[in-house]
Amino acid sequence: EAALAALRAASEADDDSEEPQEAPPEREREAQEEKEVQAPSEHNTEDGWEIMAEEEPERLDSAPSALILCSAPLTLGIEAQETEDARGDATEEFAGLISGSGLPASQAYRVGRVIVPTGEVSIPACAKVVVQNDGKVAWPESAALALVLGEDMGLPFLQLGAIAPGEAAEIILDFSVPPRKAPGSSRSAWALIDATTGATLGPLLLFETVWSK
Repeated sequence: EAALAALRAASEADDDSEEPQEAPPEREREAQEEKEVQAPSEHNTEDGWEIMAEEEPERLDSAPSALILCSAPLTLGIEAQETEDARGDATEEFAGLISGSGLPASQAYRVGRVIVPTGEVSIPACAKVVVQNDGKVAWPESAALALVLGEDMGLPFLQLGAIAPGEAAEIILDFSVPPRKAPGSSRSAWALIDATTGATLGPLLLFETVWSK
C-alpha cells in the first residue's frame, strides 16, 4: 500500500508539471507591446514609403493664359489704307518667328497691315482686339502688353490688369506710324505677359507697316 501511495503521488506530480503556468499580467502586457512595436505599420513600411514616393500629387494648371478671339478693322488716318486680308490669326504663318523668338508663345495674331505714303508726317492707326482669359486662373493685375520685336509704334508697353477665367475684354491699341522718306516695310510684335515675372500668357500681336511712294 505504501508503494501504491508513492506511485499515485508521483503520477499527480507529473500531471501538475504538464499544466501550463499562466504568465503574470504585467509580463503579458509587455509581450503585447513588443509585438505591436515589431509589427510593420501599413503606412510606415519601407515598401509603403516607396509607393508613396512614386505617386505624383494631382496638379492643377495654375498658369495664366490668354487667347486672341478677333479684331476689328483698323481705324486709320486719311493717308493710310489697310490690307484687309492680312488681319487675323497667323500662328501657322509665323511658326518660325515664334520658335526663333525664344518666347513660349502659343498664338500669333496679326492685328493689321497698313500701307502709308512716304513723307515726314506720323500717321495714326488704331486697332481693337478681343482677348479672352482661356485659363483656369485669373490674370494678375500686372498683365500687360510689351514690345518684343521691331519699332514700338508709339506703344512700347500697355497695362491691362486682371481678367477672370472665361472672361473676354477689348484691348485698344493706339499706334503712331513714324514717317519714312524711302519706301520700305517693318513688323512689330507685342507679347502678352505678366510684367512682374516676365512670364508670357500666350499670344503675340503683330502689326505690319509698308511705306510706299
